[in-house]
Amino acid sequence: MINRTRIWCYSALAVWGLSISAAYGACGATTFQPISQFVPPGTTHNAYFLTDPAGQQRAVFDIQWGGALASLKYNGVEMVWGNATGGMVQPAMHTFLNSQDYNPTQAGDNKNLGSTVAGVKCIDGNSIYIITGGVLDYNLGRSGYTAASAVKNNAVVSGSYETPYTVLTTATFVANPGGTPAYYLQMKHTITNIDPVEAFSWGFELAGYVPFTFSQTVSFPAGCTSSTPCSNPSTPQLVSGLYPNTGLTGGTAFYVSPATYWTNKTCFVSFNIDTINQNHSSHLFTGSWGLGPGTSRSVVWYVMVGNWNDALSFAQTH
Repeated sequence: MINRTRIWCYSALAVWGLSISAAYGACGATTFQPISQFVPPGTTHNAYFLTDPAGQQRAVFDIQWGGALASLKYNGVEMVWGNATGGMVQPAMHTFLNSQDYNPTQAGDNKNLGSTVAGVKCIDGNSIYIITGGVLDYNLGRSGYTAASAVKNNAVVSGSYETPYTVLTTATFVANPGGTPAYYLQMKHTITNIDPVEAFSWGFELAGYVPFTFSQTVSFPAGCTSSTPCSNPSTPQLVSGLYPNTGLTGGTAFYVSPATYWTNKTCFVSFNIDTINQNHSSHLFTGSWGLGPGTSRSVVWYVMVGNWNDALSFAQTH
């Protein structure tokens, strides 16, 4: 049967001078294969993908590793690194008890056991919704503080510990007025403390891992470091970038607004290199991040591939 309405619409588009071959965003199930000396070769994870409406970028969220962002390819080139639970694009929390880090992390623990994804939904072709939690303590209870033993496949996992925190992630591609690329990836995380009594003053971070060749780093404001942190209310943009060249092109930047989401305390950018796993990373930090019993907090941040100047311009106008 011929769809005459569709033929008419295509004809009208042609008359109006509009492209009928333009790409559209898409969302759906896929797989991801982490490549690491610490993961058995050929390991395949269930995942979900999201493509931008221009067809330039494809984001992959690993639902066996907490729904954290494992891959973001721009015109087929990988722009992030996501081959370990401790090395993905994700939020994490830190508090030091008995001189050891209690570290709820979205992806999972340092045995590469993933936090449980309880639900995933493609909202539309350009948005995905992921429920994670409780997230695992990355440091395996070394602080001496353990909420509960982790359970996977209806069995208790020895030496892995669940924390009473859930992460609700909504990811979507938003238009980039600068035009290159046409879209940037926006992620909103709502983190909830489901414990009736647990209350810590957290160090909160947004971690972004990238390929090992992205060794050139830049940040804005340049003086927001761990030794000279910036005031959150006075910092409308905190931006980090990692690039494969001194021209700061063809890399990845990460942006959050501390003045909007991290009020009343301080923030800074930290960069790290991992020569064992072969990656570079940036970490957007804030301190004294309270999350009391039964409460939630949200943060919105952006993964911006391409050139530093375009990323910084977007951050300063959004």
